[in-house]
Amino acid sequence: MSSRYSTVPQSPIDPFIQSPMTADEDYGVASQDRVFEELLDAEVAVNLEKLREAARMGIPPAYRGVVYRYLLGVAFTDKSSEMTMEELQDKDFQLLRGAYTRIWGGADEDDDRGDAGGGADIGGGRGTSSKVAATNALKTLLAFSTSSTASAVGATNLSGPLQTRLSSDDADCSRCPLHMPFTYRSSSAVLSHTPSATLAAWEEALAALRHAVPYNHDARQRAKIESAVAALQVMYSAVSIDHVQLLVLFARQLDLISSTARDTFFTVNALYQVLTRERNILHGERALQLHCANFLMLFRATLPPLYEHFLAEGVTTWEWVPSLLTSFFASRMHPDDVCALWDYYLADKSEHQAMGLHPYACLATLSALTELLIEAEKTELLYCLEHLPRIDTAAIMRKAVLIRESVYSKGLLA
Repeated sequence: MSSRYSTVPQSPIDPFIQSPMTADEDYGVASQDRVFEELLDAEVAVNLEKLREAARMGIPPAYRGVVYRYLLGVAFTDKSSEMTMEELQDKDFQLLRGAYTRIWGGADEDDDRGDAGGGADIGGGRGTSSKVAATNALKTLLAFSTSSTASAVGATNLSGPLQTRLSSDDADCSRCPLHMPFTYRSSSAVLSHTPSATLAAWEEALAALRHAVPYNHDARQRAKIESAVAALQVMYSAVSIDHVQLLVLFARQLDLISSTARDTFFTVNALYQVLTRERNILHGERALQLHCANFLMLFRATLPPLYEHFLAEGVTTWEWVPSLLTSFFASRMHPDDVCALWDYYLADKSEHQAMGLHPYACLATLSALTELLIEAEKTELLYCLEHLPRIDTAAIMRKAVLIRESVYSKGLLA
């Protein structure tokens, strides 16, 4: 195996011991590794369609981080532009780190947090900087993103990963596009997208990371995730509390397969960007409501006994559906299982919709757990949905595809 792909961190959380492989299974894994190595080591360009086709069969852990970069559009398939894009991303990431330091204070800008190991703690020493300092920092960031990144776009005729929807005139935080707070939040959360509330959410999320596995005992991993989260905070300083929490969930999941903080940031950024586009679940409040309504309709149509049990136990829609659909199983399922499901999701990603298989995977998971859930009371139901057991991900995805085909053949979704 090429050393280029063999240093990806493995999940340290609740390791799952698999049964010994047979000779045929061992050969199959080796064959799959060769497929990805050949696709990724192409001299001229990576064949994205073949990469998607291979990813649908599951991505070997050693290659997952690199493959996700291609599937999410973070890396250019044209090998002649590969180094140029990586250099621009390094500069973008360094600029984000500098902006974070100027806005909120923290460690020295010249430390090595962008590397795989990270650097010094960035959580301490944050002050309350003036709006002028924040505006100047963001103007610098936006000016870079719309000029230097554009040069790579012109050379490759593709879209740069950090191209922003804002112009330099929109650098004022108060004019950044806001995502409406999720409707399942309480009425007291109407200020969940104010600057102070969002800043507090980022601070709380970062503090919680320090006490979570593996970051609570691995300083190197902790510095890496903190560096990525700091960059995300600069990019998304005006989103709702709900979206802050989702961004951190995605960062925790993707950090497990990324070799550097920069890669973690760019994959999370790319995933969030596609999920907030029109027709996707994080596009806004109405999009969330539509996705939840469609899911409930499919839940009732495909699993009527379980649907009736949820009603009988008084489980309301907003207690479980929005969080289940928007988390994409991150933190609800073993991280290795989440990665296996995301392999399918990202390989299936279309131009207009990302992670479109997730609602069907949720239905397939509910179907597999029906015997357990149908005997549970409300509190147990909600707990189980937040702490899902280990699953056969291949079987779940086969079931999910069958459910989707059935839904469309019956015309259940227009």
